[in-house]
Amino acid sequence: MIASVLDIDKVGREDSFYDLGGGSMQAIRICARAEQETGLTVDPLTLLENDRLVDFVAELRGANSTAATES
Repeated sequence: MIASVLDIDKVGREDSFYDLGGGSMQAIRICARAEQETGLTVDPLTLLENDRLVDFVAELRGANSTAATES
């Protein structure tokens, strides 16, 4: 998903969103797609503050587990 939005072949776990040419508009697109595909609300600020894929996914997992325990 991230690779297709950034129009690159692949993204590694340790790659930085910014080093791959990402910016705020791409973050919005990526988060909108993530929301469509997973049903989770994803704030683009989460990606902008956690620009390595591994960190972004960890934040999403943490937010998802917090939301699940609050339900």
